[in-house]
Amino acid sequence: MHRGLWRIGAAAVPALLHKLETGNALERIRAAKALAPVESHDAIPALIHALDDENAVVAHYAEDALARMGVGMILVKP
Repeated sequence: MHRGLWRIGAAAVPALLHKLETGNALERIRAAKALAPVESHDAIPALIHALDDENAVVAHYAEDALARMGVGMILVKP
């Protein structure tokens, strides 16, 4: 399911967020993984919440998705 949804892009974000918030562990993993390449800023609050998911794989993919968007990065002027 997630492979087709991320190819749709931003239009898939609501469905992916729903699974990330309400799905079983496998559905949450797939949703978090699929959100990474989409890089939707609308997903940021749910991805931040997913960092505390009881499943470490969900948290890993949420962290990856946020990193791709630059969330949490600290930029320093040399």
